[in-house]
Amino acid sequence: AATRIFENRSTERGIRVSLEGPSQNKLAIGSIVRLLYADGSAGPARNIQAGSGYWSQNSTVQVLGISGTTEAVEVTWFDGRVDQIEFDPGLMDYVISY
Repeated sequence: AATRIFENRSTERGIRVSLEGPSQNKLAIGSIVRLLYADGSAGPARNIQAGSGYWSQNSTVQVLGISGTTEAVEVTWFDGRVDQIEFDPGLMDYVISY
């Protein structure tokens, strides 16, 4: 099918999350990111993957929508280590290093 691009037309902007892995996995392929909320719930898990089929390529930058009072960005690294980065309401672009 033809390539398409989608534009966010809502007033809410998503949070951009980029991961920086170690030298053997700089793109942090296999890691998972999600938002954690004040009510104890968690947003959908986003798996960082290189592609899902023949000639496919996924972006390693994830845009996460906000739906409540956000407390943290959670990263489950490819090796199982889990980090929680405190959410800053004024920061919409996160670069999280291993």
